[in-house]
This record gives sequence, C-alpha cells and structure tokens, in this order.
Amino acid sequence: MYTQMLKHFGDPAAEQPFWIELVGTSYCDYTYKITRTLEASNVYVAEYIIKGTGTLKVGGKEYHPSAGDFYLLQPGTPHEYYSSAHDPWVKIFANVYGPLCHSVVDDYGLMNTVLVQNCDVQKTLQELIDIACDNTLLESQIMTKCAGKFVELIASVAGNVHTDMMGTGNSEVNLLCDFLNANIHRNVSISELSRLIFRSPDYTIKLFKKVVGDTPYDYQLNRKMELCKRRLCTSSDSISDIASDLGYTDPQHFSKLFKSKCGLSPRQYRNQYMNSHEGHDGYLRNEGLNIEKE
Repeated sequence: MYTQMLKHFGDPAAEQPFWIELVGTSYCDYTYKITRTLEASNVYVAEYIIKGTGTLKVGGKEYHPSAGDFYLLQPGTPHEYYSSAHDPWVKIFANVYGPLCHSVVDDYGLMNTVLVQNCDVQKTLQELIDIACDNTLLESQIMTKCAGKFVELIASVAGNVHTDMMGTGNSEVNLLCDFLNANIHRNVSISELSRLIFRSPDYTIKLFKKVVGDTPYDYQLNRKMELCKRRLCTSSDSISDIASDLGYTDPQHFSKLFKSKCGLSPRQYRNQYMNSHEGHDGYLRNEGLNIEKE
C-alpha cells in the first residue's frame, strides 16, 4: 500500500488568480495509479521525481519519468500515471489552478511541455510545499507566497528546457518555438520559419521534429487546439470569435479541423463539458480524480 503526506485546500470564497488544491509527497508502490479524465484534468499538476521510475501517458504519448525528472500535466488533457513495481517513485507534487497558472505557463512557452529530464527544481517545488504546509500562515498569505514560488518554478523549468536545446546545438529550435508561440493568432508558414533561422524548409522541418517530436505545423496546431478547448470550457465566446482569434477565417473549416483532432466538434465539446457533473465552474476543481489500485 502506497503512502502519501498531503495538505488539502478547499475552494476559495471568491475567484483568485492562484490557488492550491493539493500538495504533498508520494511514497509509491505497485498499487499506485492515477487516472484523470477530460473533466477531471482541470488543474496544473507539477511533479518532481526524487527516486524511482514509472510510466506517464498523455495525449497518446508514453513517458518514463525517473529520478531527477520533472513533469507538468495541464488542464484539458486526460492522462494517467503509475509507478514501477520494482523501482517505485518517491515524488513531491503540487496541484494548482487559476488564471495566473495559465499565464505563466503560456508566457514561458511551456504549453506543450510534459516531461523535462534532469530538471533541477526539487528545491523550489519543496519550498512551495513547505510554505503551503506552514500552519503559522493565513491561507491568503500561503497563496500569495506560493504564487511567487510557482512563477519561480515555471521559470526554472523553462530555463532547463531552453538550456537543453542550446546545449545540444538546437538554439534554432528555441527561436522557432518562441516565434510560433508569439504568433498563435495566425498560421505561420514553413517558409517564414526557415527564413528566421536561414535554413531550407526541409531542414527546418526535420530539425524541429527531431528536437520537439512534432512538425512546426503540428506543434502550433496542438497549441491552438488546447487554447480553443480552454476557451470553450471557461468562456461564452462564440466559436467564430475563437476561430478568428486563432487565425481561421472560416469557422466551418476550423470546426472540422477541431473535430479531426479532438473527436468532437467545438459545439459538441462545449455542450459535453457544460452537461458534465462538473460543468463550467468545475473547470477550476478536480473532483473527478480517480485513484485506481491494480
């Protein structure tokens, strides 16, 4: 039976820019398995592996976080993770939510980041947890101090991501990602990207895919879809307005594209979420957390 040291927080009385749902330490064994569905994946989950190894599945991809690695699970992305039976995880984590989280992750270009290997952020994440568990502080003081630590944590993670790219001779890819993130409101052509780094279009695509795992087109498209899902779940903006803000002049074309990537049309996606047991307000909670034991 795995054990956990946890600190829970209830929902805030009014909307806050940053809030903690849960922080703690997990001492895992072969029974440890967590699955979050679409409706339940509505917090940012930041985890650092102190020791051991395990499996993480997100968006059809499989990762194997081990000691020294950090992973970030983001709202609107179903996922599951479980520990190795022979070399179980010991890990620290924080589940947080609020508009500040989205802004910081977006501003640092980590919207599509899941696993960052050899990411030395244990001290920062542990400091956030220690502040959250400080019984001498008022809840409002805890949230203010932890918000600052979360910004520090994400900045450190981004620094590890970018340093790794440059250390392996791929600073060009860092530049391309920054350009794509800054131009999420339109569709960027491969010719623009290749001119940006003074490379041929073919070389640019191959380099980008080697480092990121997706083509530049797929990278930006996936990010557009995630932003669209968030707006469908958290706003009453029309589908036409959302499509336009993401660079699509034809809402019908955008709807078909969204359905091909997400399995539902934007309208169906919004209706399904609004009719779920969590609904619009539930986007800021995680009541659907399902802990399974094998």
